Amino acid sequence: MTQRSDIVTLADQFQILASLGRDLRDYCAPLGIDLDAIAKPLQIDTDCFEDFEARVSFDSFCRLMEALAVISGDETFGLKFGRFSKPSGTGPFGFGLSNAPTFRDMLTFYAKYVRIIADLDVFNATIEKNRIAIEWTHSPLITQCEQFVDYSAATALRLFQFHAGRPFTVLEARFERREPRDKTPYNDLFSRNIRFGAEINELVLPGDVLDSVNPSADRVMFDFMAQKCEAITQKLNRKKDIITMLKEEFIQTMAKNDRAIADISRRLGMSERTLQRRLKEAGSSFWEVYENTRDELSLRLLKDTDLSLEEISHQVGYSSQSAYSRAVKRWHDMSPLQLRRHLRAHA
Repeated sequence: MTQRSDIVTLADQFQILASLGRDLRDYCAPLGIDLDAIAKPLQIDTDCFEDFEARVSFDSFCRLMEALAVISGDETFGLKFGRFSKPSGTGPFGFGLSNAPTFRDMLTFYAKYVRIIADLDVFNATIEKNRIAIEWTHSPLITQCEQFVDYSAATALRLFQFHAGRPFTVLEARFERREPRDKTPYNDLFSRNIRFGAEINELVLPGDVLDSVNPSADRVMFDFMAQKCEAITQKLNRKKDIITMLKEEFIQTMAKNDRAIADISRRLGMSERTLQRRLKEAGSSFWEVYENTRDELSLRLLKDTDLSLEEISHQVGYSSQSAYSRAVKRWHDMSPLQLRRHLRAHA
């Protein structure tokens, strides 16, 4: 039988700073939500939210945010929590940002040390003549993250406006999340020029904020926090293993049924022979990783979404629902509907 502990996957290697959840209890209490009861099945001990050095599973934290949005009945839960949470909840990173002498200093610090906050795949800050483009994304293995995307964008905008010394309108915004039922809160907070379902998250800021001065900055404290963050970053630096890299590639192309080993090895920047050798050294094979990724994605979609079996069949790369059903039966000795009921009963 498949339990939650059986489907702990490579997504759990990605982590975020636990103290991002420090204000969740205060935010949830007026809503009548028992935070501990929601966090426990996700294997999150909420006591760690008070620890500025602790880290938790990025995937589990995202799932917690999604669950809280559903329970509260508020699809803008992440946006509102982002505006509610205190910037001091991020330890040396937050203290460093708050003491940056200028907007430019803040942005440089943010880009250099943001991975202290979360294991991001991409974070770029591009300064052009009249605009500043900030883009970010995370591993595609983290599949339930709409509320976290909202939360991270809202907290980033608040920080940027603080350092600009004034509210400003975002020139453009793009988000990976699906389009919400009501776009008004997103238009009001970010921009009228906003797009959902994008390949990467992006906020484009007006260029004239770049040399804004922070009147409450402390240069000594800023330099000290930079040293602290540098030390933390050195401890966190790691390279993805070959199985993680391959799974991420499969997740991104699964629905297109794009599984030619020659094409995938080229996108990973290596020869087909090198990819196969590295997989063998890791005790696996190309097709084993592919089937495991299919199974893992299937489990997540059955458990965490209300997509139809036909839609899930397409998402995991099967040409028909019947072929998908046979695969699930082979993997778990039950039908997809039976497996969905089982997963939700044991969540």
